Amino acid sequence: MSGRKSALYRSIKAHYNRKNWENREKFVKKTKPEAAQAQQLADKSGGWIKDVHSDFKSPFIGHFQADHEWALHEAFRFGGAQWPNKKKREFGHDISNIKLTRPATNIGKSAKPVDKWLPPENIKKFLLRKEQTGQKYDLHVTKSQNKVYEEYLGRKANLKVGLPVEKTKYCTTCHIKHGIGKHNQ
Repeated sequence: MSGRKSALYRSIKAHYNRKNWENREKFVKKTKPEAAQAQQLADKSGGWIKDVHSDFKSPFIGHFQADHEWALHEAFRFGGAQWPNKKKREFGHDISNIKLTRPATNIGKSAKPVDKWLPPENIKKFLLRKEQTGQKYDLHVTKSQNKVYEEYLGRKANLKVGLPVEKTKYCTTCHIKHGIGKHNQ
């Protein structure tokens, strides 16, 4: 695609607002440190933080970014688009879905689903954690994402199979209304 964003991309972005999903100040000051502490305890790392996708370890939280394993925009696309803001914020600050990882890994992953990105190491554990979060929040996967679960886990994901929001009747109807100027009617 050229440097211009598609109309579909722009319209989805108009409905997705990260501020509805997390309070950034709370995330940085409270959620990230709590996620780091939970990760240290789970890893039994003696006070060090270990990147869940590599062998990198450091005692300094600043060496890591807090990654939503089900990215906020990904959750929006695969089941959370119509959630009330309270549930979106609960999801955005749920430390069971947040892991500390190297900045390059977090940036590379972005909001990509599992059929577009997998970690360099610990793929099976990553998929199991995503599946658990998906079950907790009733998120879904596409058929192509389910093939990734089959390949690495030897079974389909224990999640519903569905379409991303931009390919649903709900979204299509909304964008038609946008196009004719009747979105809020």
